[in-house]
Amino acid sequence: MKLYGTITKRTLYIIIAVLLMVLFIICKVHSSTQRLIDGSTHKKRIIYLNSQKLMVDENRFTSKEIVIPTEFDALYKSYNSVLRKSGFDLRLYKGKTATLYSYPLGEESRVELLVYKGSIIGGSVYNFKEKQLYPFKEN
Repeated sequence: MKLYGTITKRTLYIIIAVLLMVLFIICKVHSSTQRLIDGSTHKKRIIYLNSQKLMVDENRFTSKEIVIPTEFDALYKSYNSVLRKSGFDLRLYKGKTATLYSYPLGEESRVELLVYKGSIIGGSVYNFKEKQLYPFKEN
């Protein structure tokens, strides 16, 4: 009784190709499971910010449409690194148009939220004095 067989190069290539496809699918599924946070209304965005212990002046905010680049330069890579610490990942939204909401947080900081199709896809705190970007609390 033989417990092993001969594997041809062709069979080995097929096995490797199948394993790579399975790995690719697992990575895609994992990366697309970003939590969706409802940010479709002003009130829902404020509730979310309050849940992050961020008390903003809800009557003073600005909004503007931005396009998330299809290729990230060093600045966007750094920004996305901060967002990923809060459970967000802009790589899933490359080339998409989102709305950036900016809320004052005292005199030295502001909170920014990125919203795409009613879902919050990013958020951070920028400190003007320190010129530093901070993530929301880690999940």
